[in-house]
Amino acid sequence: MRGRMLGAVLAAAWLVACQCAFSAPAAPDTSSPMSHFGLAAQPVPLPGAGKVIVVFICVAALAVGIAAILRRWSPGLLAKLQLPSGVEVTVLGRQKLEPGVSLHIVSIAGERLAIVSSRSGVAMHALSVSDKDTSRPAPPGDRAE
Repeated sequence: MRGRMLGAVLAAAWLVACQCAFSAPAAPDTSSPMSHFGLAAQPVPLPGAGKVIVVFICVAALAVGIAAILRRWSPGLLAKLQLPSGVEVTVLGRQKLEPGVSLHIVSIAGERLAIVSSRSGVAMHALSVSDKDTSRPAPPGDRAE
């Protein structure tokens, strides 16, 4: 019901906008005595205030309708358009170091990266992965050196 009403409003707005945009008022053909010199002033009729307001309302309705349609269909449309990348990104940990400075440990396709972000920029460093499983925290008495 809501979709049909929106479609009807958009169709009506489109018809009114097209009618207003493509209808040109007939200008009277009055020849000026100086027209043979190329100095004739061609009067340009301006549209009335009512026509300007109607066209503005139609264009605004068209913009709102397009925004509503894009909002409704864009998540599914964007998901269909994205290509599967196959690269797995996993956030392993986050730590706030200071106000405005954060450390993120991520795993991208099996490679671990340390990413430090601050107000002045972002820094990244590749971490080496040892043979033993380092995804779990070490026991308190065991220190890796």
